[in-house]
Amino acid sequence: MVFGGVTVAWGLLLLLILPGEPIKMKQLNEREKLVALERIREARTGLNDRRFKRVQFVETFKDPRTHLFCLLAMCSSIANGGISNFGSAIIRSFGFSPERTALVGMSTGGAEVVLIALCCLISDVTSTRAIPGVFSYVLSIIGAAMIIALPASQRDTRMAGYCLVFAFPVGYLFVLSWLANSVSGSTKKVTLNALVQIFYCVGNAIGPQTFRSKDAPDYVPAKITIMSMFIVCLLSTVGVAIVHYVWNRQRSSHRAAESTVETSAEEDLRDCTDREKPTFRYLY
Repeated sequence: MVFGGVTVAWGLLLLLILPGEPIKMKQLNEREKLVALERIREARTGLNDRRFKRVQFVETFKDPRTHLFCLLAMCSSIANGGISNFGSAIIRSFGFSPERTALVGMSTGGAEVVLIALCCLISDVTSTRAIPGVFSYVLSIIGAAMIIALPASQRDTRMAGYCLVFAFPVGYLFVLSWLANSVSGSTKKVTLNALVQIFYCVGNAIGPQTFRSKDAPDYVPAKITIMSMFIVCLLSTVGVAIVHYVWNRQRSSHRAAESTVETSAEEDLRDCTDREKPTFRYLY
């Protein structure tokens, strides 16, 4: 509780002292400020504006991706809440002694490092966030199925499946990066991020409740719940990708039907939502 309070206080302090726009950063020279502005213009995410805009707030709730991102955050954190609190119990259920449980549990961290490197490589090759995100959740589903379906005699194989489960935090990181680059408008971005964090906290509170004492020591219902959450995360990720594909196709067809409209740099830097910018293109 104390750590959480310190984290929130530190975050609020950073929010107050950090400039909202690159042009106000004294640490950058004039050329570096122009480069930062050009990156924002190319991404068409707009400059930061601390004024609350009701129109952007309302649009956040009308955006179908809001519901998909919040569902994804909650389901991912339900799995996280269960695994974080009962990870040792899961490993012991494979047949490891209490002494070896802590030692074997270190392998999940190594697996996560390898998966991060692999997914970053996939993202670099494909220039997408969706593909490595989907890949991560597929691995997590396979891992969860292994620890549920394999017999107790295959202890090491079940442990390998448990290591695959830890692909889901990697997928969630790519989803967060995807979210940050797919939404424009200061109020909309802040509202969406707040909703995602709320649902993430709710999921972390729900997760440990799936591990009931009557299901010990195997906790099969909890493991099935975790696998189900990975499936929902996978479907939500695919759903966001489909929405982006449809919206990009609609905008391309509209521009083809109409005459080509030249947009100024000022328009790309305006603090308006992605739906209000006809030139905005949604990333995959």
